[in-house]
Amino acid sequence: MVTFRILDVIYIIALRIGTEMTKKHFSSIFHKFFSSFDKVYNEKGELQELDDIAGPFKEQAFFEMRDTFSFEMAFLAYIPLCKLTGRNYMEKTLKNDDFIRQLCIQSSLSKNDAAVSSPQIAHRRDRSLGQDESFVSGIFGKNVVVIGNRLDVRLGDDNHTLFSTSPNGDKPALKCDMNLIKRKMDDSQRHLKGNWLAYWEHETGRSDKDQHFDFKQIKLQTFIGHTGTVRGIEILDNENSFITCSKDKTVKLWSLRSWGDGSAQSPSQWTYTHHRKSVFALSFLDSLRLVGSCDGTVHIWDPFLGSCIKQLEPTKGSPVTVLAAMPSPSMSFLAATTNSTVRFLDARTCRYMHEFKVNVGTTGLIRSLSVSPNGNWLAVGHSTGMLSVLDVRTGLVFGTWLGHEGEVLQLKAFNNTSFLTSSLDQSLTVWKFEDAQAKCHLKGPMEPVTCICFYGNEVISGTSGNRIGLHSSTDKAAVYSSSRLRSDTFKGILTTMALLPLNRLLLLGTDNGNVVLLC
Repeated sequence: MVTFRILDVIYIIALRIGTEMTKKHFSSIFHKFFSSFDKVYNEKGELQELDDIAGPFKEQAFFEMRDTFSFEMAFLAYIPLCKLTGRNYMEKTLKNDDFIRQLCIQSSLSKNDAAVSSPQIAHRRDRSLGQDESFVSGIFGKNVVVIGNRLDVRLGDDNHTLFSTSPNGDKPALKCDMNLIKRKMDDSQRHLKGNWLAYWEHETGRSDKDQHFDFKQIKLQTFIGHTGTVRGIEILDNENSFITCSKDKTVKLWSLRSWGDGSAQSPSQWTYTHHRKSVFALSFLDSLRLVGSCDGTVHIWDPFLGSCIKQLEPTKGSPVTVLAAMPSPSMSFLAATTNSTVRFLDARTCRYMHEFKVNVGTTGLIRSLSVSPNGNWLAVGHSTGMLSVLDVRTGLVFGTWLGHEGEVLQLKAFNNTSFLTSSLDQSLTVWKFEDAQAKCHLKGPMEPVTCICFYGNEVISGTSGNRIGLHSSTDKAAVYSSSRLRSDTFKGILTTMALLPLNRLLLLGTDNGNVVLLC
């Protein structure tokens, strides 16, 4: 009975994740399971002898394996998996594929003549399936029904109760109430419909070679809960959750679910309420899975447990203006202060370890900073339009120069050799980190770019005029296209933006406190 239930679980998971993911992750499981038949039968499909078995426990275990791994078990396990994954896959995965197929053939023969020539097999089948086959999967996989995009398990009993054989073996005993553990979701929320259906139809119809970001401006969901301007959005590593910070002095955790018709409004899952001022910076430290948020005071907390670990008050005369996380495997946050200093905050000890002075001139406040993907260098943008690049390992400044005629709005490291900046002077520029020369100026946006994201080699930008732009590359030959956000899909002024690259979705924060999910 236990083996049949394990097969049910494997098959249900395989149906849910699909053929390709099953082939990728379940090969070793299939191999180990079907190799068990080699220990019970010889090459001719006959039961092994017990001559080499010593001790009562080994002998008992062998007889239990004989009762479990029968011809019928081979048939019920192999055929559905073969239909799901394909004959060629099973041949490559199972070293004993031909042998398992022979057992399946013998199972079919034994079923046709069970009453006369195979009483032992019929007895094994009765023992495997228990007293009442209606409460066990039996022919595994046949109790699973696909309804819409949901898998439904049919137990075959109106009361939805699960029985097991009582200790004396004479009658079934109540084991648990399935109503308490099934917890079916409402079909009206779970099934794809409306804009979500249009989105997935478009995604599944795309070629695997099509790696371009295609912004169709389809509204999928709205997240409500903030009462002030959304200042930052941070996607967690699984892309099923994200966090936001706002002027309303809170940081909220949200869950992404593909339900609704595009007009659905989702509340937050949890709210961090320990800030006393407007929260303007937010970052997720991947190596320790901790969040850093800042309102002048840096807060380090666990988004999964909802617990505050440490609050670090700013030193006198130098409050924190920007907070960012170092890339993995580093365990440090970067905190930029008003006196043009970048301080390294160790999240393990919650203490500032060392600091780098960016420059000694009148460069203004640090407005943005970004670390290269390899964690070797740091680029800093100032309120005066000045740019600085320094070596994270030594603290030496590679250079400081005037990059823009207006305040630097955004600065993002593109790869290990270059970074992008945007400014109030309406320019979008690509720089090489090793020198003070611009690699190129990206043409297109005629408004200040307040948001920058990367998708592969493409640059996605958001402007103060609610325009989403796309540059095909970061060189002079880049092709630019843009579209203004429509009033029926986006209300308010765009303040921040984050990209979900796996599903090619955009999260847009607004000045009215809402976050909108678009594709």
